[in-house]
Amino acid sequence: MSELVLSKNPHLYRRKELGLLLVLAYPALKMLSLVLSRKTKASSQQITLFQSYQVGDFMMALPAIRLLARHVQVTVVGRPDCLFLLKDIGVQGIPFSYPFFSDSSLTAFWKSIRNAWALRGKIQGTVLDTDADPRTVLFMKIAGAGDCISYRRNFGWLFDKSLPLFNPSHHQVEKNEAVALAYIHSIQSQDEVPKPAATRTDVTWKKPNSGTLLLSCWTRRPEKNWPLDRWSKVIEMLRQKGRPICILNPPDADAPFRKFQAEWQGRVEFFSGDLETLYARLHLATGVITTDNFLGHMGAFLDKPVAWINGSSDETGVVPYGSNTHIIQVETMPCRPCRHHCTNPVYRKCLLDLTTQKVMDEINTWLGN
Repeated sequence: MSELVLSKNPHLYRRKELGLLLVLAYPALKMLSLVLSRKTKASSQQITLFQSYQVGDFMMALPAIRLLARHVQVTVVGRPDCLFLLKDIGVQGIPFSYPFFSDSSLTAFWKSIRNAWALRGKIQGTVLDTDADPRTVLFMKIAGAGDCISYRRNFGWLFDKSLPLFNPSHHQVEKNEAVALAYIHSIQSQDEVPKPAATRTDVTWKKPNSGTLLLSCWTRRPEKNWPLDRWSKVIEMLRQKGRPICILNPPDADAPFRKFQAEWQGRVEFFSGDLETLYARLHLATGVITTDNFLGHMGAFLDKPVAWINGSSDETGVVPYGSNTHIIQVETMPCRPCRHHCTNPVYRKCLLDLTTQKVMDEINTWLGN
């Protein structure tokens, strides 16, 4: 085995400006984490896993959670509306509302501190974070955690212990499993490292049958959004082919999406509901057509055929995991991945160059027409 190489892996570096801020704040944050830490006695066979707050990231962590649960007792601290996903794995969840993850305002920071403090007494022993996010240490120490551990990465100094990773992996699902394996290996005396639960193959993807297709046309990140007027042409094409479709109605959508929704209201179905209801609906769907957001990862987890319209993301690192994902993108785009911070002189060129005709041709191929 060779330790995971830190270069060229998007999961193992941080933007320089964030690193500089952490360098400046490190002494105060480290002292605060030591003051807040509760050195409780905990068995190495028990672990609290802190899970990232994005729904797609939660979906991509499920194979790692399942792997950990085969070897140790796992409790997951995470987004409240995602914890239902743990039922099939047999893992307990602790809800944590964490507005500071996506909102860097002082108000969100203070709310997250109060929510973390409310967890004191519920979190015992060691906390493992598969993302090595320094914010995890701060809020979990406030919540009363003992040691916080993760893998070795740049600017991960706040963690009490860092684990070396083995079996280099680029995809986020595989990286999460590598962290789980590193923890399991650290507490076991055997030389043999358990094999990961997730496998990614390159077999021919499935084609959706004639049932309902779930569509997600909008996300809050503009660098992920294919123009809505082009989506309208794809929707019209699907209607002409007699394909039943249902469009996800995001509760936080902007004015352009609301206008788009008004134009189609009454002609196609729009889904409004919580994640658990959506998950049940997706069980019945025959396929997913989506921009780069959580619905693609949820569909892939359920082994549904997924047509994934990609703009700015590293498709090898965050494509919906499995053998049934069909990527639709401009193939030659030197500035990709930009981590959703567009650096191209033509803003969102990766999406603007993705023509309606190309997407419709790809979807026709995907449908088997």
